[in-house]
Amino acid sequence: MGEYGDVVRFIAGPVNAFLINGPDNVEAVLVRDAWSFVPVRPFTVERAMRHGLFTSHGYLHHHQRQLLEGAYAHQHVARFADGIARWAARIRDGWRDGVEMDLEPQMERLVVYISAEILFGDAIHSDWEGLVTPALPVNEYLGTRSTNPLSALPEALPIRAYDRQFWRNMRRLEHGIEREIRMRRSASPVDRNDLLSTLMRTPMSDDLVRDEVIANYTTGMPSPSVDCYGRSTC
Repeated sequence: MGEYGDVVRFIAGPVNAFLINGPDNVEAVLVRDAWSFVPVRPFTVERAMRHGLFTSHGYLHHHQRQLLEGAYAHQHVARFADGIARWAARIRDGWRDGVEMDLEPQMERLVVYISAEILFGDAIHSDWEGLVTPALPVNEYLGTRSTNPLSALPEALPIRAYDRQFWRNMRRLEHGIEREIRMRRSASPVDRNDLLSTLMRTPMSDDLVRDEVIANYTTGMPSPSVDCYGRSTC
């Protein structure tokens, strides 16, 4: 970046993109002048994540940031450090010396398992098939196929078996999350040490809580994020 400056224009297929560097410029895009920048995301990402903070923009995004400010405070996020280290050690211990492997699916599994525990806590052990299993293919799909700006048509009209399978897994994941929210609303209040409980204590509707959970789960980032054709943490 030192050679080209803090604002670099480049072409990514049909997309005219800019790479922004420097804290002042990043603050201008993400905070100070955020109203002037509309995030660009693939069709399926917008459709799958609905109105979570990752995909919302304009007044809705501003309102959600205010509602979620406490949920994403440092003291809340920092408490998940032990779980992250534990899952990393569990994945590492499954590796064997001298065996070649593709690290990408290993890292994808690690991100899903960590995100699941951060979001749902012990609930993943009683509903692994509803809260974790469908998240693995959902994250794989959103992390590869849906980052292609030319993929909007086959994703909008899911004629390929791979696309149809993604939406089946997406519905399974949504139903699992909705079921967990309903169970917690109907049960006696319990002090759960997970992000879903924190989100449910905010003045958000259950639909928005579900969307925010999906946004966190499928980006693998338990923090508010914005994407201007490239992900940055607010």
